[in-house]
Amino acid sequence: MVGHLDEFIETQVNLRLPAGAHLMVLGLDVAGPLWLAIAVAIAGAAHHPQRIRRLVAGIPMDVIEDEGIQENVQATGRYLGQGLRALLERHELIGDVRGKGLFYGVELVRDRGSLEPAAEEARGLRDWLRHHGVLLGVTGPQGNVIKIRPPMVFGPEHADELLEKLDEGLACMA
Repeated sequence: MVGHLDEFIETQVNLRLPAGAHLMVLGLDVAGPLWLAIAVAIAGAAHHPQRIRRLVAGIPMDVIEDEGIQENVQATGRYLGQGLRALLERHELIGDVRGKGLFYGVELVRDRGSLEPAAEEARGLRDWLRHHGVLLGVTGPQGNVIKIRPPMVFGPEHADELLEKLDEGLACMA
């Protein structure tokens, strides 16, 4: 039994799926090599936790390097930041844009002079975006910061869609 499990794990961990492919591994829906590795680790951890962890430990870094994910995060993050700063210039409701990589906060204010927090507007924008297919959060001590934290595979085409929806939603809030 142990030999069969070893063979199964090594086969599954080394498998590379095409983009968008899904597998069922021990009852878990899995997409891509990183998720496959995680699913195998979770499913088998009860039987051979140490060996499975050692097998799977190298997978995430390999995937990040092989698929250029770090470079994508840097390039797309710069692109997203530029787009968010352009929205700051067009919409008085935005008081500040802060962030790095793909993690950004868009602070909403009722007045740029006093920086009065626009918490109600932030919740309204979040809800408007949700109804238009974009899921973002609201955070901050005053509840007035739109939190943007997409997955690492988020690309410029996704940033364009996000920026377009944010622009539309902010226009509706004005």
